[in-house]
Amino acid sequence: MADIRLSPHFWLSEFTTSQTAARMGRRIVVDVGDPIYMALEALCRNILEPVREQFGTVIVSSGFRPFWLNSKLPGTAEHSQHMDGEAADFTVPGKTVEEVVRWIAGGALPFDKLIWEFDSWVHCSYRIERPGYPARRQVLTAKHAGDGKPTLYLAGLVPFTEAEKGAEA
Repeated sequence: MADIRLSPHFWLSEFTTSQTAARMGRRIVVDVGDPIYMALEALCRNILEPVREQFGTVIVSSGFRPFWLNSKLPGTAEHSQHMDGEAADFTVPGKTVEEVVRWIAGGALPFDKLIWEFDSWVHCSYRIERPGYPARRQVLTAKHAGDGKPTLYLAGLVPFTEAEKGAEA
């Protein structure tokens, strides 16, 4: 099956490729015109293309995750926006995660949720605005709580200590 362009610099395969799904012997399929497809297009157009324009290459590490996949990944949110095609986890080569999240948080991008995750990647979501559901522009920092405790989600952009930067994500 041919790959499909979601925006000038992003392809559907970047959002449907999963090592976990492959190990399970399953493929992630999104059809053109499906609400997931339209959400991914909007995410690319409104968030990822502006990030690419500012910084250059954007590497998506996690995009669309159907429920059957999301439920198999440890530490994922039960109501993750990844399951609706509204979120991507990504990095920008040559830039720190902090630089990227601070640029997004301080700018005018219409993000819904921005998370500085473990100083290892950016999680950013965009949802197509509907009456009663405007973009929240929620900014969080995700840190390890330690001792097997759930992840801590702190309001705002909270710098990482040197010990936290060396922690395994």
